Amino acid sequence: FIKPYRVWQRNIPLVDSSTPPYTGGLSKLILARAGVFRSRHPTHPFAAIGRHARAILAGHDHESSCFAPMGKIIDFRGRMMLMGCVTDSPGFSTIHHVQYELGLSQRHYNRLFNHVKILVDNEAVLFRSGETPGCSDGFSRFYRDYINSENLITGRVGDAWTICVQAKEAYEVERRILSEDPRYTICSDPICISCRVLRGYNKRAIPVALIRLMINRISLLFRGNT
Repeated sequence: FIKPYRVWQRNIPLVDSSTPPYTGGLSKLILARAGVFRSRHPTHPFAAIGRHARAILAGHDHESSCFAPMGKIIDFRGRMMLMGCVTDSPGFSTIHHVQYELGLSQRHYNRLFNHVKILVDNEAVLFRSGETPGCSDGFSRFYRDYINSENLITGRVGDAWTICVQAKEAYEVERRILSEDPRYTICSDPICISCRVLRGYNKRAIPVALIRLMINRISLLFRGNT
C-alpha cells in the first residue's frame, strides 16, 4: 500500500517502483529479495516471487482495480496466510476483491479525496482511484465462516501465530455473504469514519456517527482543559 495525498495537496512527489510501501517490514523484506516482481498500480502495488509471479501481476497498473491480482490467485488455486497480525490487521485481500466486484469499494466516499502523482506515457499526471477499499477491521467476522466451510488452518511461523485459507473457497464464502449483506464487514467502532460515514452503502449510520464524533471531540476538548 502506498499512502496517497489529499486532493488539495499540490507539489506532491512522484510515485514509482522505488516508492517504499506503507505496510510494514515484511513487504520491504520481500521487495529487497532478488527476483521479486512488483506491479505498477499507483496505490496498491503487489510484490510476488516464484514461478507464477509475473503472470499474477501482469497488467496490474493504474487502469486496473486495486486488488485485481487476487482474481488470478483464485484462478491459480492459491492460498492466503496471515502471520502475526491475525487480530490487529485481520482478514484477507479476497474480501476487497469481492467488494470491488460487487461495486461496494466504488461507493466509498474516500475515493474522492485522495490522489497520487504518476507517470503515464512519460508525462506526470495526478491519479485518483475510482475505488477505496476502506477499513478492514471487521474482516475477522469471516473467520467463523471459513471454519464453517472447513477452510481454516492455524499454526505458528516462528513466534508468529498464523492462519491460512484456500483463496478460491474463501472467495466463494465472502462473495455469497457480501451479496446478501454488503454491511457484513462494518467494524465495531461506533465512530469509525471509514465504516460509519464514508461508505455510500451504509448511509443510515451517518447521522448517529456524526453525533458521536461531535460528542467525542467535545469530550476531548473538556479533558484537555481540565
